[in-house]
Amino acid sequence: MPASSTEVIEAALQSAYRHKPVDTAPSFSYKKNQLEERLVASSKQVLLNHVEYDRVGTQQSLVLCSLKTKYVNLTANDTTTTSTSPSGSMAHAHHKPSAGAREDQLDEPRVVLWPRDKVTLGWRKTFPPGAGMVNLGNTCYMNSSLQALFHIPAMANWLMEDLSSHTQRCEINSSNASFCSVCAMMRTFRSTLDRSNTVIKPSLIQHKLKSIGKTLMYGRQEDAHEFIKLLLDHMEKSYLAFRRATKLDHRSKETTPLNQIFGGYIRQQEQ
Repeated sequence: MPASSTEVIEAALQSAYRHKPVDTAPSFSYKKNQLEERLVASSKQVLLNHVEYDRVGTQQSLVLCSLKTKYVNLTANDTTTTSTSPSGSMAHAHHKPSAGAREDQLDEPRVVLWPRDKVTLGWRKTFPPGAGMVNLGNTCYMNSSLQALFHIPAMANWLMEDLSSHTQRCEINSSNASFCSVCAMMRTFRSTLDRSNTVIKPSLIQHKLKSIGKTLMYGRQEDAHEFIKLLLDHMEKSYLAFRRATKLDHRSKETTPLNQIFGGYIRQQEQ
């Protein structure tokens, strides 16, 4: 093994400098050559040794394993995934909760709009550096919030993967023709990745501040945390309208991409 070879090299160095060299040039040269020969022989042993490596998981699997040790899964083990389309009927998608479900588990959703296994914690592809954003009048809170959201891997992966299918199908959806914040976010994110743009104007979001939140005012500085909360809530409503799923049960509504990425429950236990 490499450890034993390093011990050989260490022993050679110690034996070479154990005694003071004689001040004669031939003797010093002889010891130097002898040391070099022993080092060369030892290095060959190191290079010829077979090194075995253990295969480890990806960064995503390592992060997931670490998180699983800290939290308790409250959802049922046998969750049934049922995909629906915007034009399809959801009347047939019913699922009864399992009789043996534990009390600390949540009820299973009748419909799963976006499976949880689509959430990717790491980057699925390499993205170029995003473009900067122009301040459109005290919109630094909005710009910083958008840039923070666009740099969340799970969020960015979803926006890019569903960009084509969502925008094409959403434009012909009459129930969502007024303003879809999901489409606006997807287009804004795509424009930030355009290599020809070093700076962009996030006008698709800025022009609809009143639609995102009634308390938001044009030209006024706002709280970034409050803006993110209002934006994510509006994106969830837009996604439900896009899927024509506004009348689903509460647990089914929690299977949107926004809830799968950012949602969760906190369980408190009194001692």
